[in-house]
Amino acid sequence: MKKTTKLLAAVALTAFAGVASAVPIIGGISFSSNNNASWDAVDSLWNITTIPLSTGIAFNDGDNGYDQTVVSSNGDFTGTTAFDKVNFFDFQFSPLAPTQLWQFTMGATDYSFLMTSVTYLSQGNSTITLEGTGVLSMTGKDDTVGTWDFSGNRISFSSSAVPEPAITLLLATGLIGFGFARKARKAA
Repeated sequence: MKKTTKLLAAVALTAFAGVASAVPIIGGISFSSNNNASWDAVDSLWNITTIPLSTGIAFNDGDNGYDQTVVSSNGDFTGTTAFDKVNFFDFQFSPLAPTQLWQFTMGATDYSFLMTSVTYLSQGNSTITLEGTGVLSMTGKDDTVGTWDFSGNRISFSSSAVPEPAITLLLATGLIGFGFARKARKAA
């Protein structure tokens, strides 16, 4: 009986350890239009319109064929440098379907962001402010939920690690195991 219990405990700990090895993305990155890149407010048929009537954003390539450049980064994005070229993808925010918003490669690392929610905050004659959530992806890291905001010609993204349920479960399993081991010593 004791051997079976120990075997089951070892199998459970091994299974939880594999699940608990998540490596979330931590940090932030900001982009800005450069080299005559810009964006247009568009309607649901992708026609250019005024900001008050807009339901989407269409990015226009700059002189060098890209939409935005990195202007600041921290955490896991620190390997990116100012003026790294970034491709942005046009999107509709009313209604929003999950949409890849940006993607770029730096060395052997691919970075991307899948937008999953948007909130329309404000508008002016020449600017619009949006924010939302999405999923950051980075080579060598687990996909991580993050936040984004779009204001004028600046777009920012950030994420912070949240304890994984599997890590908490692994810790609880270990503490329970210590409790059983202590009880077994007292009984012996």
